[in-house]
Amino acid sequence: MDMEEILKQSRIIPVLTIDNVDYAVPLAKALLAGGISVVEVTLRTQAAYNAIKKILKHVPEMLVAATTVLDKEQLIDVAKLGVHYASTPGFSSNLAKQSKQLNLPYLPSVSTVSEIMIARSMELSWLKFFPAEFSGGPNFLSQMASIFPSIKFCASGAIHYNNLSDYLSLNNVAAVAGTWITEEDIINQENWGIITELAVQAKNYQKMIHL
Repeated sequence: MDMEEILKQSRIIPVLTIDNVDYAVPLAKALLAGGISVVEVTLRTQAAYNAIKKILKHVPEMLVAATTVLDKEQLIDVAKLGVHYASTPGFSSNLAKQSKQLNLPYLPSVSTVSEIMIARSMELSWLKFFPAEFSGGPNFLSQMASIFPSIKFCASGAIHYNNLSDYLSLNNVAAVAGTWITEEDIINQENWGIITELAVQAKNYQKMIHL
């Protein structure tokens, strides 16, 4: 499955920061019940690798990505786990080459025209725009549409209900990723029903944008 197929699965991608591995499966199931079938798990916690393992094993319907991948070792490790793609907080030519060798879909983050050009030269046409709100937001992306008509973006960084439509209404934005559905306090309180409700609201809101 390539990045195009993955990002078409769910235009809203929750970013999960999981400190307790026991939360991984119920969290993924709660999101799936709300209609969301793609998640990104950050590698910022000690529980991250085991959380990815558990979701892949026990919630096979969920597509799982590793995000905030920083180096070759982490890229190799998540590839061994069987993640559906890897995402980095910036652009790395070396990791782009390594991901191709690993046959692992790669979603690098870009925030400048120069980075987009480098990614395009490496035949990468699906990119993450991060940090979105601090790098020009929807205005930047709308300008990029005519310059780079073949590039599609997953926007991430300070995206929430108040600005969600600004991104999803753009033709060159395939998806958005964010934490507003899966905030840490809700996860730590094990409020899985609320997670499902928030996922349903997000999906319904997404549909309204495209009516």
